[in-house]
Amino acid sequence: MDNRALIPLYTNGDMINNLYTVVIEEFAEIKSESTRKLLTVSAITPLYEATCGKIMQGDLNVQLLNEFTSQKIEERVSIVITILSRLKNMLNEQSMLKVITNENDVANIKEFDFVQFTGELYKNPVLEYIEDIIRVMEMQLAFSPEPLENGDETQEHKVKRQVLKVLKDGMECCRAEKCIKFISGTIANSNTKVIVPLEIKHMADNLDYVEGARITVLGKVTRVPNGNQITNNNMLSGTYFDYLNEEYFKEFKNRFLKDTALIRDYDSNNLVIDGPVIEIIPIAMYI
Repeated sequence: MDNRALIPLYTNGDMINNLYTVVIEEFAEIKSESTRKLLTVSAITPLYEATCGKIMQGDLNVQLLNEFTSQKIEERVSIVITILSRLKNMLNEQSMLKVITNENDVANIKEFDFVQFTGELYKNPVLEYIEDIIRVMEMQLAFSPEPLENGDETQEHKVKRQVLKVLKDGMECCRAEKCIKFISGTIANSNTKVIVPLEIKHMADNLDYVEGARITVLGKVTRVPNGNQITNNNMLSGTYFDYLNEEYFKEFKNRFLKDTALIRDYDSNNLVIDGPVIEIIPIAMYI
């Protein structure tokens, strides 16, 4: 199927522009055009006028020559999407972009390669579980409020609101200041997966469009499999969420989410990734 009319979902504009400039400097021939212009001013006047009557006969011929040279250098400034398209074309022309379509392509991926693959992406399981907790707590506070004691909230209710605020602030900090790491399903009929860290500020549209959808990702490889199993260290978010485990989640659920089947028990095995994992820095994502 022809997929040239792509819909961008994620474009790291600064990275694309900087990388485009690097590729231009390395591989593209910058065209320039020089234009030369000669300006001539000529005047003939009688000598007696030029000498205030001292010389009565003859004419004076005056010529003023001025040369202008200007140079026009081809501009290579455009919108991000146009630059992305040209960047992909130049990477292809220089045989620098590996389009991953089969198991053999996956086996030949090396560190620092530019790669493009299509597959499903799934959010960091810990962050996804925290989001589930926030949604359930908000629902309970809105639709199952606790009875008031003498017109005041119970201490337990107040603490629950405080905890909810801490969780929401933590998630907002993670979204604004950190990368949200996604893990792909297996790619190109292999058992290899890809970790893709996304900065929310570069999303061209809602993050929900990414979860579980078949997305095409363009990026540069920063890490390749070393034969060992990848653990949750590769999915860390750089926040206090990284220290949560099954015990913490169980205690939290028993205290704040009692008597609800709306949220499952947390399973740390969701963070264990079987098989080889490639990590990339994403440049763009589109469908």
